Amino acid sequence: MLPIKKLLDRLKLRHGASYYLLSTFGEVFLIVLGILLALQFDNWDKNQEYREIENQYYQDLSSQLLDDKRTLQAQIEYSNEFREQYKKALQIIATNDQSRKHELAQYALNLKSYSDFRRKSTIYQTLVSSGDIKHIKHKNLITMLQILESEYSYIERIEDTHLEVILESIFPSFLIKAIRISDLSLIQPELLYNYQFENIVIVTVDLMDEKTDIYKRAIKEIDKIIEQIEANKVSS
Repeated sequence: MLPIKKLLDRLKLRHGASYYLLSTFGEVFLIVLGILLALQFDNWDKNQEYREIENQYYQDLSSQLLDDKRTLQAQIEYSNEFREQYKKALQIIATNDQSRKHELAQYALNLKSYSDFRRKSTIYQTLVSSGDIKHIKHKNLITMLQILESEYSYIERIEDTHLEVILESIFPSFLIKAIRISDLSLIQPELLYNYQFENIVIVTVDLMDEKTDIYKRAIKEIDKIIEQIEANKVSS
């Protein structure tokens, strides 16, 4: 076999300018190919980094949503416990059972207890204000977070309404006048048997039913979002 150098020399002599043109083209091609490969590897590294960042945000979102779900479930249980007491209070009032007036007084005092789900900032608001929403590439997921935010806003409004009923109607009109809170003694038990107090209890039960419904709606939205997050996770 001829050495490569001798082969190249023969090509130079035989083909002259054509050889140099071909050689130059080959060198340029190799340089361009090298640049393209370098850019491709650089893009691959960046895409890998973006995928890791996006998955980390998905993981954080899931964690926050699961915390909210647990809190909502706890609020439902808390609300249901007192709701049953208030239903018993309505039975005592309806039958005018004076032998259970102390039991009624305890239920009346418990009207000051209520479930309260609030967030200083929702997940969607936090993502927008921090600018991190750019890492969430799936628009349908952003839409779902907006829907959940509207549910949270409604919950906050109804929590405010419940608190208003307690502070403006229950306490000043009934509890302070009917019961000495220090020793739970009844001062004007008749106030707990009139139709006005009965109406207050009915309104409270209705509020709690509405709150439970919206809590459950929010939980359903959370479940859908978590399911979507799992579907949207990208492989590293």
